[in-house]
Amino acid sequence: MKNQACIVLLAAGSFLLSGCVSQYAELNAYVPGIGEIMGQQIAMRHIKLWYAGMAQNWALAEYEIKELEEGFDEVGERHPTLERITERVPVLIAGNIQKPLEDLERAVNAHDLTQFAQDYQALTKGCNTCHRAAGFKMNRIKQPDFNPYSNQDFQIEN
Repeated sequence: MKNQACIVLLAAGSFLLSGCVSQYAELNAYVPGIGEIMGQQIAMRHIKLWYAGMAQNWALAEYEIKELEEGFDEVGERHPTLERITERVPVLIAGNIQKPLEDLERAVNAHDLTQFAQDYQALTKGCNTCHRAAGFKMNRIKQPDFNPYSNQDFQIEN
């Protein structure tokens, strides 16, 4: 009788565990769409980068550049092609985004606010050029004119 109870418990535990493994596999199979990555990750970082730079919070600006780079890498890895274009997405990103991000990084490292502002505009232009080339010209990016992150203080601590 004791062995039968152990077998029943073992079977029930296996059944429950297989359900968890199945749900875990489903979660890992999820691939966010290009719009989700762009809208919920890259757009957010683009905004935060502007406010960090304007506050001359260079450490935060550097962090946001790295996060942008990771986001663009994710787009290229998860969505290397789009059906409406012949150019591969990583190639479009490299051709329109890579240099402005590198220039921004140099401006941030030099703590050069004037150069930062110019390079930020070049990045924004690169985003729009890439959107047009990918058939998303209706999605036009601009410098933010209000801070939606009122819960974040972009000023550096003294």
